[in-house]
Parts: sequence; structure tokens; C-alpha cells
Amino acid sequence: MKFRGLRLLSVVGMIYLLLFLYDEIKVTIAVKKAAMLFGELMLIFPLVIIVMALITYYVNPGKIASHLGEESGVKGWAIALSAG
Repeated sequence: MKFRGLRLLSVVGMIYLLLFLYDEIKVTIAVKKAAMLFGELMLIFPLVIIVMALITYYVNPGKIASHLGEESGVKGWAIALSAG
């Protein structure tokens, strides 16, 4: 169970390899675009982790929970979207 991510990575790699044998140019373009996207995401992840850590440290979950629920309306949606 702990190697689930590696299995997925292996399956995706094999699929890319088979597709590479079928159409080399399109797979090369796809891999380059995926690498560019991954690079852009790696620049954003540290900021996301910092914001999540600050929210976890400074915001009391009990206070937030009291503002959420079926009757919260737009306020509840705004809190859920911003904190999510």
C-alpha cells in the first residue's frame, strides 16, 4: 500500500512510453508542457504551504465551525472558499 504512488507513476510512465512509440512528436510536446506546468506549480506550493500553516496557527477551528453550516449562506461559502 505504501508504494501506491510509485505504481501510479510506473503505469503513467509505461503509457507515455507506449504513446511515444506511436507518436514521438506529440508525446515530446506533452512531456515538455507537463514539465513546465510542474515547474510553475513548484513555485506556488511553498506559498500555499505557508498560508495554510498561518491559517492553522492563527485561526481557531471552533470559531470557524460556528460560522459554517446550512444556515450560513453566502458568509459560509466565502469562509469555506477562502480557507479551503
